[in-house]
Amino acid sequence: MKKKLILLTATAALFSFCHGQTSAPAKTSDNIQFNGYQIHIFQTMDHGYGYDIRRQNILVHHQNNNPYTDSPSGLTKVEDAVKTAKWQVIHLSPPGKQLQPAQQTIPMAVATQLKINLN
Repeated sequence: MKKKLILLTATAALFSFCHGQTSAPAKTSDNIQFNGYQIHIFQTMDHGYGYDIRRQNILVHHQNNNPYTDSPSGLTKVEDAVKTAKWQVIHLSPPGKQLQPAQQTIPMAVATQLKINLN
């Protein structure tokens, strides 16, 4: 009886391990809630990524160009678009003040700080 239980446990562990290796990773959502804002990531025409920032369903900022270089192809990675959009949300307005539109270009130093490769 003990051998069957051990064999059954080992087989279950093996199947579980194999399934974990072949399963596709979960897709990250294109819509992110952050500090009371909704960030929507989208793909640009040139296969880059841009984003919209909304607060209470009101569009605060639309970014389809690369905010560091102003390239029309957008950012090269979804993760870079998410990091940049979150940075802009943090810098939109101080708490308690009226929303101000984000600036169109962001200094290159911010890309370096966020570890975004622009090459």
